[in-house]
Amino acid sequence: MCVTDGGRGARLWHGDAYVEQTAHPMTVADTIGAGDAVLAMLLAELLGGPPAWLAFAQAVRLAAYVASQPGASPSYDAAPVRE
Repeated sequence: MCVTDGGRGARLWHGDAYVEQTAHPMTVADTIGAGDAVLAMLLAELLGGPPAWLAFAQAVRLAAYVASQPGASPSYDAAPVRE
């Protein structure tokens, strides 16, 4: 289960793992699409095999980027998200 809470971060329960992730500081342009970005990146990463904490950190980083851009689905390069 994944719970996003905007500027307060997010929480994930996956298997036997519980992960809390703080929100990344940024200037909000448009929050529409940020939650969808979390879920999409999280599922894609978990299917690829990294541990839940890493997949979740990458998902929350992408959501911060999406919220900092105008529009629900801004273009982006996934490489910087996967640092």
